[in-house]
Amino acid sequence: MNRKSFIKHTGLITAGLSLAEMSTFVTSHPVPLKNSLPRWKGFNLLDFFSPNPLQGPVTQEDHFKWMRDWGFDFVRIPIAYPHYLDIDRTKDITPDDVYKIKTEAVDKIDALVAMAHKYNMHVSLNLHRAPGYCINAGFHEPYNLWRDEAAQKAFYFHWNMWAKKYKNTSSKKISFDLVNEHSPIPEIADLNIAQSCRGYYPGAISHYKAPWANKDINNMPEPKWPGQVGDKFLSKEMLDTFYKPWLEMIQKGTGVHCGECGCWNKTPHDVFLAWFADVLDILKQAGIGFAIWNFTGDFGVLDSGRADVSYEDWFGHKLDKKFLDLMRKQ
Repeated sequence: MNRKSFIKHTGLITAGLSLAEMSTFVTSHPVPLKNSLPRWKGFNLLDFFSPNPLQGPVTQEDHFKWMRDWGFDFVRIPIAYPHYLDIDRTKDITPDDVYKIKTEAVDKIDALVAMAHKYNMHVSLNLHRAPGYCINAGFHEPYNLWRDEAAQKAFYFHWNMWAKKYKNTSSKKISFDLVNEHSPIPEIADLNIAQSCRGYYPGAISHYKAPWANKDINNMPEPKWPGQVGDKFLSKEMLDTFYKPWLEMIQKGTGVHCGECGCWNKTPHDVFLAWFADVLDILKQAGIGFAIWNFTGDFGVLDSGRADVSYEDWFGHKLDKKFLDLMRKQ
């Protein structure tokens, strides 16, 4: 099964089982004048991001209240599917283990969804680690999603479960980000499937000295925006080129949302804000919403750990007010 057929098959099955109101994602207009998705804005919540259920932050109800009061209306919940499995975690996961759903763990995810809905947030559920596929290392997968039929059947099984769980929930309240896939796929522009871009380009800015993204963090050129960094001149013009394929997807009728964006906390704050202002401006002009990679923590608006920020106290948290103000203007 090739990539197009796999995504088409999964997307249509999931949509058919889950959402009776998929008009948000319908591409009935051949050349839309604007993005067919709402311009949702918000954050990723990493409660279930780790394959280990004993790891990860815990989102508090106050967090949703603050998001809402600041004008945000969207949360993406990236999930590692092993987080909600009932398995022996001292051993490598097996193909049989992938089907061992732990009801109590699923209920915890559902409780976070319900809390988000209480504060009028649209929720995007994402299998960031899907059976047989994840961009992150550090966990054994028993097969390959893109090559193995067993992995694809497991993938369908998991999304069938989530689709059935939320089959009576409006698409205004929940959507499914099937896999952590962020390349534009024009071959499926005729389908009832939205696509998700990223706001990390160029990595020399967004992932400066990030150890998981760079082999030699001690010899990276100092980030500037705009400016010469290494052998490249970084500018808004390069962002225009980068996002052009996504704007073309919108013109084809595909809804586009930026599911992850932001900047690791080692980039100088003024450089980060100058770069991200240009990213947000491009997204805004295209009607594309965004979700910062995380609410609290290294990329977040709270407790980011940046050494060059004059934080404001926010109920015991350290608030990056300049970052917050930039997002609220967009």
